[in-house]
Amino acid sequence: MNSRYLQSCYWSLYTVTTVGYGSVPIISNGERIFAMIVMCVGAVICDAGITAVLTSIIAANDHQAGTNSRRIECSKQYMKSNSIPTTLCKKIISFYNYADTELRNVNEEEIICDSRGA
Repeated sequence: MNSRYLQSCYWSLYTVTTVGYGSVPIISNGERIFAMIVMCVGAVICDAGITAVLTSIIAANDHQAGTNSRRIECSKQYMKSNSIPTTLCKKIISFYNYADTELRNVNEEEIICDSRGA
């Protein structure tokens, strides 16, 4: 009975972790247990690790995009309330778009401080 239970757990873990079928046949219970441990470790490392890295990248980009959008909207409101000429408004918004797309949000102050050795 224990062997069948172990075989069923192995099969379910094999299926859930999407390891694949038909690679290397497992014969003994020791091999099944070892394979199950390796599948769990692989699932944690690959699935959780990759998900965490991608989530942090997306969150950072999303945060930066939100910051950029708020910066542009605040600037537009300020320029509108202070009657800034339309041509200057367009140039400022154009610069923000350039900074966001071409400069990839480079912080000039950090570069200057780093170059001075501060």
